[in-house]
Amino acid sequence: MKPGSADPATQIEKLNTDIQKTEAMGKRVAPGIYAHLGFLYAIEGKDSQSKAAFRQEEALYPESTVLIEGMLNRAMKNKENQ
Repeated sequence: MKPGSADPATQIEKLNTDIQKTEAMGKRVAPGIYAHLGFLYAIEGKDSQSKAAFRQEEALYPESTVLIEGMLNRAMKNKENQ
């Protein structure tokens, strides 16, 4: 499979697996992982999971607050315009 060719559901599954493995090793999830997961959940129309992933990114990396707020706002606007 070519990078970037997986559908959102497949990417979500892979990211969740990677997150579980990382946490099981006692390590911190890398920056951007939860933000990307939130974006994928938004594409899938899973609003509560999307918000939870974005908020997790923000909790782990407070410096990402402005970025995360922007992503949340865009995700909600896109939903309203559909």
